[in-house]
Amino acid sequence: MLKVLIVEDEIQNAEELLLLLGTWSQKYHVAGILRSNKELRRWFDENQAPDLMFCDIELLDGNVFQTLKENIVHCPIIFTTAYDSYYQQAFDSTGIAYLLKPVGLQKLQAALDKVAQLGLDTRQYNRLDVLFEALNKAAKNYRERILVNTAEGMKLISVKQIVHIETNEGICLITYGNGVTYTIRCKISELYEGFDPDQFFMINRGEIINVEFIEKIEPYFNDRLAITLKKHAKKVITSKAQTPAFRKWIS
Repeated sequence: MLKVLIVEDEIQNAEELLLLLGTWSQKYHVAGILRSNKELRRWFDENQAPDLMFCDIELLDGNVFQTLKENIVHCPIIFTTAYDSYYQQAFDSTGIAYLLKPVGLQKLQAALDKVAQLGLDTRQYNRLDVLFEALNKAAKNYRERILVNTAEGMKLISVKQIVHIETNEGICLITYGNGVTYTIRCKISELYEGFDPDQFFMINRGEIINVEFIEKIEPYFNDRLAITLKKHAKKVITSKAQTPAFRKWIS
């Protein structure tokens, strides 16, 4: 029976992956569901390697790659990510299997087929050193487009025309330059990591703004700032913690 380890900080995503695995095969056992780098390090210390590992990239306490650098992983890894930024470029260039969320049965089957083709020689399969090198090379290439949901289906939009992003229960609401609001299911921090920091700023834990659409900045209660954006109906407010960094960024 295949022993599977799932590293995923969002319980709903882990449960959806389990359902898909059950559709794919009943011959597997879940060795654990981990949500943080801390839990993953402890698991490596206390357990033998699983047969297969599904690993989210952005966990509760940060990016998983540092943990993987510090621990020799003796099993194939299928990475999962909620967006197709430079991670996808790096995976494509190294041949390492990955899944873009939301995960479907067809995507899962393709990733498992890749694992089967490469076999269980983890020295050849994981090639994490090659992946990290590819990520470093691609890190300077900020994402230019994202795939969003519309009433008619999925649509590619230009990142440069994004006015404002706000998160609401795992859904990011994107105000676009034409005044239309789009949605995408992912963590706002994941989107922000792929954006050009000269153009976008996270003014609080739940909102990102585009400098090109700032119309007015005013003092606000408790040493914060109120920002008026073009094409966005309401003012947005910086958090007290982010206000000093925003002042420096905008100047």
